[in-house]
Amino acid sequence: MIPMKLLCYSAITLCFNGAVLRRYLREELMLAFPYTFFILLPTIAQPFCQLFLGGFCGVTVFAIACYYLYRNLPQQCLEARGKVVFITGCEHGLAHAAARHLDSLGFHVYAAFLTEDAKAEKELAQACSDRLVTLSLDPSDDNRVTSTVEELRERLNGKELWGLVNGVSSCFYAESEIMSPDLYRKLWTVNVEGQIRVTRALLPLIRRSRGRIVNITGISNRLPAPGFSAFCASKAALLMYSDVLRLELAKWAVRVSVIEPSEYRASFNKEGRLKKAFLQMKYELNNLVARDYGEQYFADALATVEREDGTDFSPDQSAPCRAVEHALLAKNPHEHYACDKTSFVLGLLTSHAPTFVTDTVAKFLAGTNISARSLSMLSDDCKSKRAGLADDAANENFNVMSTKGASESSTNVPDVPSE
Repeated sequence: MIPMKLLCYSAITLCFNGAVLRRYLREELMLAFPYTFFILLPTIAQPFCQLFLGGFCGVTVFAIACYYLYRNLPQQCLEARGKVVFITGCEHGLAHAAARHLDSLGFHVYAAFLTEDAKAEKELAQACSDRLVTLSLDPSDDNRVTSTVEELRERLNGKELWGLVNGVSSCFYAESEIMSPDLYRKLWTVNVEGQIRVTRALLPLIRRSRGRIVNITGISNRLPAPGFSAFCASKAALLMYSDVLRLELAKWAVRVSVIEPSEYRASFNKEGRLKKAFLQMKYELNNLVARDYGEQYFADALATVEREDGTDFSPDQSAPCRAVEHALLAKNPHEHYACDKTSFVLGLLTSHAPTFVTDTVAKFLAGTNISARSLSMLSDDCKSKRAGLADDAANENFNVMSTKGASESSTNVPDVPSE
């Protein structure tokens, strides 16, 4: 009788080889040397796993290794030259870097700017070729989106739109109770509704080319950051929208991918934007809430914003740019791209670790958590409790002294003679 463990190993190897053969017949894989060795690796490694990793623990390790090997097999890529891609939010951050990277590959890049930043637009135009075209696009305005799409159709002049990269993003810093509804609505309009509006407007063009949609979210779609509830919620909503859209557009052969970098920084706080918005929210805050939080809290919050203001917003963004490139050109792109080891580890952490571990890591990485010692209401309660304890002690001493005095008086009173 064949042992169950051997059957499991054989089934995993057979499934791996079958999946690789399927992708080979679709001309998705690069099978030139030395890549052929990686395809044969599970068959070679199977006897060693059976020998050195006993029981079903070895089967589990072998299955996980085969899965990640399958996901990272070298793929055939499409030719970039001549393809047209539309990118939003190019005034800063990853979208700006991706526009430069895709232009260097030969794409015809249409770079859309949310804000009128002449300096960033000039910088991008100087760093790229004549193929790059800059546009103005406010995704929260239906009329602006419609006019920009019509302008894009005219500029395409019969060419197909291959890809859409949604990189536009807005952010404000404030805890949920302090953030004003207007800013919450503005952030949500840009980060979620705006991305959906632009995607819907360009979908007819992308369906005809059977192209790609790439949405940039970041690890904040899974990892909570204190003070950024609106931002994290909007990125989580964009993640779920992308996953649903991927299933819906599969019948059109349109691929949807999500980029989740962990070390991605955008100039949200350029020219002190976060600080100005926070001060405005503090000014408009309800008096009761402002009194409960107290001046010490707002001082610590402003110090946090100023610390973020000094952060370097120009890290090496080559890894997420390569992920955008792969999502646009690979014949079989991934659904989610963890652009670095940190993003990969944090993704596993948020999915499998206990909540208290995730919360501790989130507060440490975000660096925006404010201690309860800064709250005015709690400090007032402590003072009240201390004052109450002092009053209770004083009353107790008074009662003891009164009792003692009464007892002494009763012993010193002379006996009254009876009649």
